[in-house]
Amino acid sequence: MFELIGIENFVQFTRHSLATRMQDAILVKEQVQRSDRELQMERLAERFTLAFHPEAVSTLNQEDFVYLRRGADKEECNVIAGTCLGADVRLYDYSHTSAPNYHSKHWHTLITSNCTLDVTPAVPDFVITPGHYLERYLVDYDEIALPEGSEFAEKYRLYGKEGSDPLASISPELMEFMVKHDDCYLEVRKGVMLAFRKDQALADSDEISLLFALTEAFNSSCGNQSNKG
Repeated sequence: MFELIGIENFVQFTRHSLATRMQDAILVKEQVQRSDRELQMERLAERFTLAFHPEAVSTLNQEDFVYLRRGADKEECNVIAGTCLGADVRLYDYSHTSAPNYHSKHWHTLITSNCTLDVTPAVPDFVITPGHYLERYLVDYDEIALPEGSEFAEKYRLYGKEGSDPLASISPELMEFMVKHDDCYLEVRKGVMLAFRKDQALADSDEISLLFALTEAFNSSCGNQSNKG
């Protein structure tokens, strides 16, 4: 009879009991961080009374978001999902790799929201970027002129499809919120919003509350458009 001591310091590559393990200081540290993050996100899901799914899965990008087209090895994990703030909401940790450092992951905490309001006319596809962020990826969009002299125009750029009027879908309250938090990226495709904070990686509880507040501001903006219609 024998006892294995220290096996917990070897990183397990999958959850299978016979999975390969490796001892590596960096990998061990990442494993600890992932475990701590999973517990943090699980508590947040309980706080918002939403479902929680910690497993890492490949990102499908069903709406064909511009941001999610970039890079390789695209995965999402620690998914918090359900109905919140009058919308179907998904919040998750997203990672991808990009050239030339394909061994290093880039992380953001993203939120998507499918507004349950019956909006007429439908919200058009558009992208709001902080400054010139991701400009070279927006090849199938045209830049939309913003009101000159406004704080929103100083901090953000707006892109839309030819012939559309995305400004009608952006309320003064949503603009004010995004000016106050001037690193927000917001994209709408097929009626679904995707948003995150450009200057943040994995969001803490306060930043996640801010993402929910941004979702609420966007949904209210959709409601204003519906009332105008």
